[in-house]
Amino acid sequence: MQKKSSLPEIKNNIPEFLGIIISIAGLVVMAGWFFNIGLLKSILPVWASMKFSTALAFVLSGTILYFGVRWRKQNQQLASIFLPIIGMLILLLMLSLLASTVIGISLGVEEFFVKDSIAAVGSVTPGRPSVATMINFTFIAIYGFFICFEWNKIFKIEIILSILVGLTGLVAVFGYIFNQPLWYFQVSGRSSAMALHTAILFVLWSIGAVLTIKK
Repeated sequence: MQKKSSLPEIKNNIPEFLGIIISIAGLVVMAGWFFNIGLLKSILPVWASMKFSTALAFVLSGTILYFGVRWRKQNQQLASIFLPIIGMLILLLMLSLLASTVIGISLGVEEFFVKDSIAAVGSVTPGRPSVATMINFTFIAIYGFFICFEWNKIFKIEIILSILVGLTGLVAVFGYIFNQPLWYFQVSGRSSAMALHTAILFVLWSIGAVLTIKK
């Protein structure tokens, strides 16, 4: 007689599944940039596009969720190698973009892989994501570093970071629903708008991250 799947097993599988979905979504948007498919980049022409750097960061962020589950399932050797490396890649990418934003000069990171339109909807600088997007990915990178630790204080930090990422995405989603540009972090001359599918993926990542954290 086969055993039925227990609730804890299902809970463990959700973040793994979400990690795969988020990474695939990032790859799909990257393909949209490579093949110039507007539907994949911005869903609707009147909405902000998910930048290539954002899509790349989502591929890596989904991988963090996946290896976070590997860690939880005691496959710790592989996870302990990949999680810090992935976190560092995200951090380097986002800190470079943040530096470009602070100093007001493009460092070339924004369009290193593909070129964005100067007239892109909701964009301050071609190829540069919103400031909120950069900060969220910085939180995700830190989460990737911390998930291998088992200190109680670290668990609290992980939960806080995960919730902040989700809340930021949720605010942006409501911004699109109620047509409030400030809610999806569009600030004229200072911050590009967060794309709708970027916001949704942040919410999904947050759910997976909270479920991945060891109690």
